[in-house]
Amino acid sequence: MTLQTNQSKPTPTESAVLLKLYDNYVLPCRKIALDGAARVNSAFSVVLACTYAESDVEYARLVRREESWGEFAQGSVRRRADLRQALQAAQSHINRDLGQSHAYEMQQRQAAAKALSDMAYQQQVIAAMNRPITTNCTRIGYAINCSSY
Repeated sequence: MTLQTNQSKPTPTESAVLLKLYDNYVLPCRKIALDGAARVNSAFSVVLACTYAESDVEYARLVRREESWGEFAQGSVRRRADLRQALQAAQSHINRDLGQSHAYEMQQRQAAAKALSDMAYQQQVIAAMNRPITTNCTRIGYAINCSSY
């Protein structure tokens, strides 16, 4: 709360330190976070990149001494809340897509199982129609008796 109510602006020395902090700490950490998020799902890295871009605008205003420490801190609190909400929305979207993908895959598997079952039945019918018939005939005098199986 103390930082959020601080109306002073950075001194020129503090602005120089903020630039070094950004180059040496903020950027490398962001790269690691973006790479990790992209490995999980690209939707997460998009959310982070948008949040970082918004943060950079306010950070630049702080470095240029156009914004107070308190204003920057209040924006940071707001951005964190927005980031949490955006990440939850992305997670919901991902879960919905996965659910739809799973349902489609199950439909495809059921269709394939039915097609295999139908093919097996058709093969049995064809085999029954093409099975060889054996006929045995016996002759006694002028009479012939035949049986087929």
